[in-house]
Amino acid sequence: MARNVMRHGPVGTGLKTRRLMKREKLQKAREMRLSPTPAEAALWAKLRMGQTGYKFRRQALVRGYIVDFWCPKAKLVVEVDGGYHRTEEQYRYDCARTEHLQMLGISVARLSNELVLESPHAAAQLCKQAADECLRPRENPGKFSFRRASREAAGQKAGEEPPSPRVG
Repeated sequence: MARNVMRHGPVGTGLKTRRLMKREKLQKAREMRLSPTPAEAALWAKLRMGQTGYKFRRQALVRGYIVDFWCPKAKLVVEVDGGYHRTEEQYRYDCARTEHLQMLGISVARLSNELVLESPHAAAQLCKQAADECLRPRENPGKFSFRRASREAAGQKAGEEPPSPRVG
């Protein structure tokens, strides 16, 4: 019984079951699908029905989070970020959410509203490239190294040691 119950709000305000929480989030996702932002609608027109070669779901529930677009085959989440995501509080929440999803082996790609509205076709191609990258075999299958990925992003080779911090 304890596994299905989680605290909600301040202590003493009541308990909600995980099933009820999930049902509420699914209802919220349904509502969000009925009223997409202009950028989400433009990108969905390019992603729907496998036009990129991958099946995407929109406003899907992934590990407790409602995400804009979800490609289950590639384990890829695509988020379309507007001005609201530029606030400090939302930025911190997005970073924590992205980190949590990445720890679960789910990749996250973020696109700006401006890019999607300016060129929905290019945004859809970026989603396809991200999905292709997620499915590309790695050197060590089954073990993803955040350290290796950050090294590659910084332009270092796999065998090199990271530069030591300069003192003084």
